[in-house]
Amino acid sequence: MFNGKKVTVIVAAAGQGSRFGGDLPKQFLKIGNKTVLEMAIEPFQDHPVVDGIIIAASEEYLEYCKNLCSSFNKTEAVICGGKQRQDSVYACLKKVSDGLVLVHDGARPFVTHDVIDRVIDGAYNHGASVPCVPVKETIRQSEGHEGLSSATLERSSLFCVQTPQGFHTEILKRAYEKAKMDGFVGTDDAGLVERLGEPVAITEGDYANIKITT
Repeated sequence: MFNGKKVTVIVAAAGQGSRFGGDLPKQFLKIGNKTVLEMAIEPFQDHPVVDGIIIAASEEYLEYCKNLCSSFNKTEAVICGGKQRQDSVYACLKKVSDGLVLVHDGARPFVTHDVIDRVIDGAYNHGASVPCVPVKETIRQSEGHEGLSSATLERSSLFCVQTPQGFHTEILKRAYEKAKMDGFVGTDDAGLVERLGEPVAITEGDYANIKITT
């Protein structure tokens, strides 16, 4: 319990890895002798403040994922995810009753306890928090036909967003319920919370906390 609040982690691992390619979804590929998914879960399993973990897997890999996660004693459930990531997280969220909830990508295997600590603190104090790192490259935005006209964006105000993203459970539930009612599909959980008019705190991420995508 974190200051009287239960901390539950939702791990979204139902993706098919279409951008990455290969015979297996990327979260089930191995780095050394562990799968990407196991590496993504371990920091939460070992974290002293995390109470429970809920994993969303695709129907095709549900039993495989259950077997893979059976060694993690904080696993509360491995459930069948939906068509999109948002559907999968929402299905898991229905199993969380109160406290704080963190949402993490199953294909992000290098998260550290320091990042998790900062996200939990940010969520506890502000209601919602996301780990971010400053953009290193110059970013251009296309404004014209076929990209012939473009503009450079001010890099100092741009950040790359990572996971886990942390929230008071009731805030994230309201955000997901509104998104479902509106038929809105966002790119991340914090974006859904922002639609409620709720503030989202930025916490320090880690450049090593990459998501394996392509």
